[in-house]
Amino acid sequence: MAAYGHYFDETTKEIHATKTQAELDDRGVGYVLFYSMKKSAEKGLTAQIEAITGHRDSFKSFLSRCVRVAMSMRKMGIKRGDVISICSYNHLNSAVPYLAGHFSGATIAPTDPSISVEDQRHLMNLVKPKIIFVCNGSEEQTLKALAPLKFKCEVITFARDKGSQYRSFASMIEKQDDEENFEPVISEDPTATCVILFSSGTTGLPKGICLNHYFIMSTFTSVESLQTVKPRFLIYSSLYWISAIGFQTICFYYGMERVVCTHYDSSLIWEYIRKYQVHVAFLAPVQAIRSLEYLHPSKENPIPLKIMLMGGSALAATYYQRLRDLLPQTLITNGYGQTELGFIASFQKPDEYYLKLNSVGVLSANCIAKIVDPDSEEALDLNQKGEIRIKVPYPMNGYYNQDSTSVWDSNGFVKTGDLGYFDDDLCLYLTDRIKEMFKYQSWHIVPAKLEAILQSHPDVELAIVVGIPHPIEDNHAVGAVTLMPKATVSANELEEYVESQVDERNRLRAGVVILDRMPLTPTGKIMRREAKEMLKKIVKLRY
Repeated sequence: MAAYGHYFDETTKEIHATKTQAELDDRGVGYVLFYSMKKSAEKGLTAQIEAITGHRDSFKSFLSRCVRVAMSMRKMGIKRGDVISICSYNHLNSAVPYLAGHFSGATIAPTDPSISVEDQRHLMNLVKPKIIFVCNGSEEQTLKALAPLKFKCEVITFARDKGSQYRSFASMIEKQDDEENFEPVISEDPTATCVILFSSGTTGLPKGICLNHYFIMSTFTSVESLQTVKPRFLIYSSLYWISAIGFQTICFYYGMERVVCTHYDSSLIWEYIRKYQVHVAFLAPVQAIRSLEYLHPSKENPIPLKIMLMGGSALAATYYQRLRDLLPQTLITNGYGQTELGFIASFQKPDEYYLKLNSVGVLSANCIAKIVDPDSEEALDLNQKGEIRIKVPYPMNGYYNQDSTSVWDSNGFVKTGDLGYFDDDLCLYLTDRIKEMFKYQSWHIVPAKLEAILQSHPDVELAIVVGIPHPIEDNHAVGAVTLMPKATVSANELEEYVESQVDERNRLRAGVVILDRMPLTPTGKIMRREAKEMLKKIVKLRY
């Protein structure tokens, strides 16, 4: 049976999603968002609400700040194609440089305050931004990251009274001459890169994923039906994530309100949803699971949420069902995607027949997918497991300053590195990852990085790190080592050794296991699959 107009081509073994017609403006993201926001400002609409204070920020005020920052950046010499960066948690001004960058024709490459100095340094050296906007408390870390690099990048702080070494964001939103006549830069080429997002590779070095104007604008059409409803959104993701780029840009385009939260707090989420009458919330599965403790709906105090969208990792069917039982009037749907693929590659539909709890839904409009045997490259039938490959209408431009030829197969399908299958209803199921990296709370964890740290200890002979499935947090990292002769180091000491050199999310939460013998191939390579299965049994006994 074909779902929602989708069909399976018996000859090519390809699954084709329903095609929709959507004309994208060749003048680019900045032009389109500026004039969309201008209409919302003229209508007196609210752009965002600060959750903790209830302060309402109008589109008129919001757009004015975006224009002033764009004009300030022009005076600083920022021109078409220059890279700017943003390293900030969400607040009422965090998206201003993002929009100002589009208005200026710049390329925006956001990072996140929670990443380590070393990772921040690598990302900055990769894209070499001219300026970076940072949130309060992240200035020193950013300066440490930039210190050894051989290019000039000005740090602009959102905080006030930080001293003369930083330029203040406040100085950039002062009234400008002739700001009423401001015009955004028109794109010369809508296929040119306008946003760079970062994704970790299996080698441990993050890559810059280059997204073009068409790619970003296609997110508008993915939720076109919402424009008549004008829902209020709650989004926790920072601009480091494709989810934030997608949903925030949708809000700016359609004139929708968004509730701005600096950090996720499971004890406050339902209070915010009730207080601000939130209609649509986007959560990572771990956030949804942790919110269950505080979810107490009643007739006297109902939950107004109409749609709960989730993405970033799988959600166990048991938690999915609990959410549905507690929120029977809410459409709870999980999706699947990668930044390389675009906003959402597949998502669960509201139809009860197709809302299968273990599935990640059906293909998004205009996508084509196939399941391929990764060894033989043979396209497989329905219900056969293989690598998921997807072709999107507006593909990324490749990896920034890196060879990207291995991303696509010979027919233009992105090789996702994920294993799965489509059932007879063309619903997609994920089963495993070809890639060695795994996720913890939706963040990619790269084993090679942690293995290198373990391997650097003088008592360690061989080391491997794998992810052990966890019921709430996706995976917990566990390290396994064999020791040098006469070594006396303990597993706890090795765990502390790693912890002293990584950020919070990269901790070895499932500990370190000292093995007498590591499973090896005849050529001396560690057999990762066998090692993982062995460690899963050991960790299960510990838990």
